[in-house]
Amino acid sequence: MSEREKAADLVTQALHGVNSELPAANRVDPDPDTPLIGPETALDSLGLVSLIAAIEGDLRDQYNITVALVDERGLDPGTSPFRTVSTLIDHVKLLLEQRG
Repeated sequence: MSEREKAADLVTQALHGVNSELPAANRVDPDPDTPLIGPETALDSLGLVSLIAAIEGDLRDQYNITVALVDERGLDPGTSPFRTVSTLIDHVKLLLEQRG
């Protein structure tokens, strides 16, 4: 399994977990183009925090990677890894590649 596939699996599983706790109107489609931040997302701030915590926990548990997904890039809407499902997968892929 490639690092991209591992990252996609981590993000998708975290989304499914978060979605199971959310009302139907706030659930996030795991499609790569789905926005995770901004006015077009169904995900509220608590949902985003839950998603981030789930991914950080899975990275720690499955790959022994301790990391904070939110850094200065996460605060800038233009460079945030949380813009879409795809950009989040890319960010997690980078973290998996850097673990070595």
